[in-house]
Amino acid sequence: MPPFRASRFSIGAELVINGLHYSGTLHLARRLRSPTKFLRVVGGFGHDSAECRIPKFVILCYHGIGESGNPLIAAPTREGFAAQMRFLRRNYRIVSLEDVCRDLSGSSNVEPGVAITFDDGYRSAYTIAFPILQNYRLPATIY
Repeated sequence: MPPFRASRFSIGAELVINGLHYSGTLHLARRLRSPTKFLRVVGGFGHDSAECRIPKFVILCYHGIGESGNPLIAAPTREGFAAQMRFLRRNYRIVSLEDVCRDLSGSSNVEPGVAITFDDGYRSAYTIAFPILQNYRLPATIY
């Protein structure tokens, strides 16, 4: 029996949710939630060491803020986006996409970072997101 049956949702939502389940994507997402899942003990020369497989960079891709042209992509509200940017500013090293490219082609001893991007050119990237990004002095790439 499929893990999800449409009742309040459309048949399209049922297909997407079941597809995520049967493809293993949900299982992978659960494994990615915990960074400790990426630690692997490596033995060598009489001692054990931990090799970290956590990515150096995370690239966030937003579409619209408070709007969405795609029904499968949830767009954060203005307040939600502002809260996310405040959280990122306080807890992570925020870098431009240009910095990501430069750091990946350079030294391997780069501090992990988060890049903020916008896809599809929705007006809200300029009218809503841009003032919030300016307020927190965060770089972002729109393409």
